[in-house]
Amino acid sequence: ALEVYTRAITLDSRLYEAYSNRGVIYSKQGAYEKAIADFQRALKIVPDFKPARFELGFAYQQQGEYERAVSEYEKILPESADDLGLHHNLSRCYARLGRVEEAKREREIAQRLRKLNEAVDAAQQKIRENPDVPGGYMELAKIYSENNQPAKAFELYKAALLKDSHLMDAYDEIATLYIQHNQREEAIAVYETAVGVESGYIRGHLMLGLLYRQR
Repeated sequence: ALEVYTRAITLDSRLYEAYSNRGVIYSKQGAYEKAIADFQRALKIVPDFKPARFELGFAYQQQGEYERAVSEYEKILPESADDLGLHHNLSRCYARLGRVEEAKREREIAQRLRKLNEAVDAAQQKIRENPDVPGGYMELAKIYSENNQPAKAFELYKAALLKDSHLMDAYDEIATLYIQHNQREEAIAVYETAVGVESGYIRGHLMLGLLYRQR
């Protein structure tokens, strides 16, 4: 692989991904100075290439240059808030630097993300095992909803309804998401659909009455 990436770079010196990928190989071999040089070359070509920025931080971390590692990690933190590895590495670097509160914060975030990933994996496994049963879709949708990922939650609730159009909880969750995002007309349409499917859906009628009054 090293030979292939080196040959590619020889043919085109602006192949930033080739530099980054070669740097990863050097890093795995413990050749951190070579890895750092390659990541820096990649970032000189494309400064916002996050994989190279992360790997550069990791190479510095492995060398014990924790200030430099933190500097690289913090540059991509705003756009990588859900990156478990990033928070884990930051927590370790902060701890090494004696920045106790920041280390604790990042460790707690990493623990939360780890639990979230485990929950997502478990729900996805249910879907894989029983793709025609709506329970897995509902479970995964709720996880995304509770973790501020409404777009994913919407799609999964809709997928659950495709499996069972009489699943009133799915209508309610979709409408609730719309209400939370100040999309009341969309919520009204969802509840209207729900009571059209199931005329005895009491909560649907009650919520429609409330939403109609707020128009």
